[in-house]
Amino acid sequence: MFTGTASIGEPVLDFAKSAANENINIWRSGITKMSFAIFNGGSACTVATSNTMLQNNWLTIVAKYPSATMTMELRVGSVVDVQTNTALRTDRSVDLTYIGRSSRAQDPYLSGKIAGLYALDALLSDVEISELSNKIY
Repeated sequence: MFTGTASIGEPVLDFAKSAANENINIWRSGITKMSFAIFNGGSACTVATSNTMLQNNWLTIVAKYPSATMTMELRVGSVVDVQTNTALRTDRSVDLTYIGRSSRAQDPYLSGKIAGLYALDALLSDVEISELSNKIY
């Protein structure tokens, strides 16, 4: 749940090798928008939602990247946005795992609450995702 005054750039999560290097990010990219990005070096593949967020409301956010199809999916509530990429995102191990903040010092912190977080290195079916989400509520 995003609380307080909305701030563009509020991170939900940032997994990286080092600051702004090989990142996997989910963040508020607009007052009512969310984005999900995977970076290979400086090359980003990004998908963004459109007008899916309200302040002080619980949200279920699901981000998926099935490498076989090179598509990025971001679901916020029942709204799903998909972006097909032209370059495969490389597999990686990360040293930094930030929740509610970014690996970049100049970015704001999350003003909000997180009821639960699952970060998996496996692609789950929609049924499996729903079962996990239901455990949070």
